[in-house]
Amino acid sequence: MATSFEEAEKVISAWIKYYNEERMHSRLGYRSPKAYHQEFCLRKNAA
Repeated sequence: MATSFEEAEKVISAWIKYYNEERMHSRLGYRSPKAYHQEFCLRKNAA
């Protein structure tokens, strides 16, 4: 449990980073948003 604003900010920031960069999302074909975005950019640039 966070005991200060700074600690809470650190914990929340780490969770957001995990959610956006590592956590697998079923809606994205069980890829992380970061991996999905990278693949999308590669496909867009290849076209």
